[in-house]
Amino acid sequence: MKDSQNFGITQKINKKIYKVYTISVFMKINFDTKLLDLSGKELKNGNEEQILKNICIDSLMANIQEQGDKLEKGTVKIKRYELARKINEGGEVEVTAEDISMIKERVGIAFGTLIVGSVYDILEKKKEDLKS
Repeated sequence: MKDSQNFGITQKINKKIYKVYTISVFMKINFDTKLLDLSGKELKNGNEEQILKNICIDSLMANIQEQGDKLEKGTVKIKRYELARKINEGGEVEVTAEDISMIKERVGIAFGTLIVGSVYDILEKKKEDLKS
């Protein structure tokens, strides 16, 4: 776990100036992890293994109308694109809690229950490991 601090950001609220400090926690997730079914067997799509990387990239790059993606600003789409590029490198990738939240939200809408459950298991297990 690594902390990143951004100093020097100020906000003016009700004629008072406040210095805002942000701390981001980074987690390393192995995006080459294979997804498992309820019995612990590897999930497959035909003969192709389902791996976390492909599911995450597919959900980040998809235009999901229920999310209002057609109305999204370019900055939001670029953020998703940059995260997908980072994940595409494979292996262990450093991501923020905000990145994980975005992935979970998108996967939750784009895929069925078994895929969502398997992805959440992988991402939530990593969070549990950080708490220990």
